[in-house]
Amino acid sequence: MSVLRIARRNLLGWKLTIMRFTLRRATARDADAIANVFSASFRLLTFLPMLHTVEEDGRYIQNVILNECEVTVAEDESEMVAFLARQGEEVRLLHTALIGSAWGRARS
Repeated sequence: MSVLRIARRNLLGWKLTIMRFTLRRATARDADAIANVFSASFRLLTFLPMLHTVEEDGRYIQNVILNECEVTVAEDESEMVAFLARQGEEVRLLHTALIGSAWGRARS
């Protein structure tokens, strides 16, 4: 079990949120969940246009990233919240997306 500490500052001062997560190697069955994290992280960057659908992202993850890279996923107790795709020493993709229940826990 790994721990992520997020410090946020508001008008009343600093607040520390602790998220616990587990790291594991991705499998082909993770393609849809990885695509959801991938797409959600891009949706947070509102200055970038959405060029692909979630389904297209899923095909890219399944056919390219999971075939060419070593992929590690981070999961909290209910869902995937991040992934890292490495090809040798090169980081191909690193996306975190506080989606679903993880978003609510990080904001509280």
